[in-house]
Parts: sequence; C-alpha cells; structure tokens
Amino acid sequence: MDEIWTHDPKKGSDWQGYALRIAIGFPGDRSAGTACLGFLWAQHLFNLNQEVRCDRFFKSDRQLKKGERLTAVETGRPLSDYDVVAFSLPYENGFAEVPLMLSQGGVEPAASRRSRGPLVLAGGMAASANPEPVADFVDAVAIGEAEPAVGALTDALLSLKRARASRNYSLEGRERLRGLPGVYLPADYVHIFGGDGKLEAIEATAPGAPEIVEALRADRGFHAAHSTVVSRRSAFPGMFLLETARGCPYRCRFCLAAHTSGPHRPAARLVETAALGLRRCSRIGLIGTAFTKAPGAPEVCEMAAAAGTRVSFSSVRLDSETLGMLSRMAGVLDLESISVAPEVATKKLARVIGKDVSGDFEEFIRSKPLPGLKKLRLYYLIGVPGETDEDIEAIAETAADAGRRSNCSISISATPMIPKPFTPMQWAAMPEMFELKRKRDVLRRVVSNTKRVDLKVESLKGSVEQAILARGDRRLGGALLEAAVNQRAGGGTRWMALIDKYAPGAAEAVFFERGSQERFPWGTLSHGAERKKLRAEFEKAMRASRENEEI
Repeated sequence: MDEIWTHDPKKGSDWQGYALRIAIGFPGDRSAGTACLGFLWAQHLFNLNQEVRCDRFFKSDRQLKKGERLTAVETGRPLSDYDVVAFSLPYENGFAEVPLMLSQGGVEPAASRRSRGPLVLAGGMAASANPEPVADFVDAVAIGEAEPAVGALTDALLSLKRARASRNYSLEGRERLRGLPGVYLPADYVHIFGGDGKLEAIEATAPGAPEIVEALRADRGFHAAHSTVVSRRSAFPGMFLLETARGCPYRCRFCLAAHTSGPHRPAARLVETAALGLRRCSRIGLIGTAFTKAPGAPEVCEMAAAAGTRVSFSSVRLDSETLGMLSRMAGVLDLESISVAPEVATKKLARVIGKDVSGDFEEFIRSKPLPGLKKLRLYYLIGVPGETDEDIEAIAETAADAGRRSNCSISISATPMIPKPFTPMQWAAMPEMFELKRKRDVLRRVVSNTKRVDLKVESLKGSVEQAILARGDRRLGGALLEAAVNQRAGGGTRWMALIDKYAPGAAEAVFFERGSQERFPWGTLSHGAERKKLRAEFEKAMRASRENEEI
C-alpha cells in the first residue's frame, strides 16, 4: 500500500451520509503535501466531527485535458461537488495555485462572481501573515492555528448547510462566519490606493466587521500534531512526523515563524503519540523549533531505539543544551547528516539579523561531539542589509574550515533574505536582481575554490516573486487570475508582466525600504507583536548594518 493511516477517518465511500463535505487542498504535489504536517492535521481536525467528511486534493502533476477536473483523492469527485473548498497555504508561492486549482476543480475562482458555492476558505502560515494576494478568491481566512478555530468554523458551516442558503451561498456563508474569533473576511474591507499605487487606507464596510482580527493560538499543552497518513510517495517516505513544539524561544529579525507563532510551547503527550507512530512506521521525524527542549523528547528517542529504529529531525540550533542531548542520544538519533542554520558568517551581519550562533558552531566543530557524523548541511542568507563581498566570502571560508576540522562533507544552501510581514524586516529592501545575481556569483566563485563543499542557491527569480507576494496587496489577484487562465489554456504565465499590468510598481517596491508610517496590506490582522516594537528592532538592525555597533 502507498499509504498507511495512523488515524483512519473511517469515512469510507459514503457521500450522502454527511451533512458537510469539505475538500482541503495543498498548493503542491502529493509528495510535498503528504509531508506537510499542518495540512494533514487540519484535515484530521475537521474529520473528528462525525457529521463532516474532509478529503484531500493536490496540485495536478500534469496538464489537465479539456473537460477534465481536479478531484479529491478519497472520492475522485471534483471540487465543485463539495460544500467547502479549503486551502492550506504554508508558503507564499502557493498563492498562484489557488485560482488555478479552483478553476480546474470546476469552481469559479472569483469570490465576487461565486453565488452557489462552494464556500472557499484558506489558512496556513503564509495566509495568516498576509492573505491579500488571494483576497479575490477566498470567502474567509483562518488567522493563526487550527485547533482553536476548527470547532467554531465547523459549527458555523454546518449551520449554513442546514439553513439551505436560498439567496447567495457565499454571502450567507460570510454572514455566518463574521465575528468568529480568528476569522478574516476579505470582502468586509475596502483597500484604498493613492495615485502612486501605495495603500492609503483600509475601511471596514460590513456591519460588525472587526477593526482588527486577532490570530488564534492553541493553549499550552496542546496535543502534539502528527502524521495522520504515512506515504511511500511522501517527500519523507514512510516517516511518521511528530510536532514537538510551536512558537520559538528566539526572535531572529527575519523569521516569520518567530514573530507569528507565539511563545515557545512544547507539545503534550509526545511519548504516547510516538508510540502510536511506531506501531505503524519504522521511521520518526521530529518537527519544531528547539525540539531538544521539549519534555519527552529523550524518551521518544529511547522508545525508538528500543523499537529498532532511529529518529530524524529538522535543523538544530547548536547551543550547549542541544549539543548535550545530541551527544547523549547519538546512538539513537539519525546523525549521519544534520542541518544547521548559521544564516550569516560574520559578527556584523549576526547583529543585523539578531542571531549569532558562531560561538556554538565553533564549539561544535572543535569538540566533535557527534561520532559518525558524515555530512553537515548549512543554511545561509544572502542579501542581508549591510552585506559586503567579505561577508559572502566568509560563508565559504567558514564552511571550508568546518569541513577540514570536522572531516565532514559540507553542503551549503543559500537563499535571499525575504522581508516578511509581522517581522522587523517587513520594512527592509531586497537587493535588486542584478545585485542578487552578483552576490550569487561571488559565492559560487569562492565555493568553487574549496574542497568537499557543495553549493545550492535557491532561485533568485522565485525568491523575488515570493517577496512580491509576501508583502503584496489584493491588486495582485488580477495577475494571479490571468496567470491561471493562461496556464489552463497551456500558455505561459508572464508573471512579472502581469504584475505590472494589475499592480504597477509592486515589483519594483520590493527593492526599496518601506517608510516608517507606510500602511501595510495586512493592517487588519494582528499576531500579537506591536508595530512600534518591530520598528524599533528594524532600526537597530539598520544601525548595525552601517556600523559595528553592539545591540
């Protein structure tokens, strides 16, 4: 079997027996979607209600034929058959898939022209931070985490379905969802732009529309999210994923998760949940920031060892506590290869981004605490404010030194720093494309002169597009919709040209620092961080980028 359910929803093939039918989609292929814990967990939460069946759909891996529809995995039914279509959007580049997948599924993409349904929802980290680029396509967005939102959302949707909406399904759906905690209705607000294309004001136009929608967060002691289905077709084949924590104990200035996910909260019932996974799978992957700080993590590793398997994990911050645990559990953890994110290689840039792990990394290389380690994956940013060629060259020098002293092969992954909403860097400028290319070429040149160091640089074009979407406004909806129409017809997207057509200046704005008083498209949302505090951190970062100031 390609898939093993650890939580079989037991919905079977029955269709008529459910009061509410939801199709939840992931804006990537099945391999990536089956490795996305947030997407799988949201489906599970909806399916806990016995009146609901929630099925999955994914981006098609081929051009659909004329008349062919995008369908749900569990039923083979097109999206148009469902009462609700929901999207899990963990990254901004997935925004472009929303109108395309709706259209392929037989659903009118434009919410303003959709009267008979289905109702279209969105959630996930990218949508929670700034849903405006997809505002034209969705009726509602869940802001924040799923656990405190799903119950009230489901009750409201069941109420809508039982009422058999006779006027306008989307309109009545929004009326029932309005005022629910953590639910943002884009149609309730008008965005007013000036002649220069800048956002001048956001006005609530619907009675009862909240001035600010506060993001929801699960309480401390939330049940650890985990794989509900394990697939050999996943990006992590056959691996049971287990969430150890949410939030982050650090506040790196560029990191969206650090500023929108709240305080660091270890998940509850880790050992019990890991035991469930070990009954079905031979591999466990730990997900979450600072996973070594989670109560129960050592016990999970010991349990895995007793079962004859090892535990994998995402990138780690090599502080003394983490190194201690990794050393103690070296015989249990999958430590042949580990990932570390220094982000930058010089003290000056560490002060800019608010993250300095150089001392911990030096101690790790010096002490060689992990026997059997063969490969280090190092993640770095390029295009950080104040960056010079010497800062870029230091990346290769640090990696080469780590390789020599650790006797490991080194893999560098470099990506441009993307200014994200709700972070201090939301005001920052990206270097222009020609400068990003030059920085990439400098890094390639110095790495080519080092031994046992491989380099991968993320797509510069894709990174700039992601930055446009991350801080974009709802005018981008026109570009996304026309791109979807072109793609369905088998044509190219001409993405940058479409941006210029519908949102003049939006692409160029990525390369300019934002003003301190500039209005942002996500101004109707709150994730708890005060704007003035974020701005103060940004100004500290800018001073550090110009000086060798300790901050």
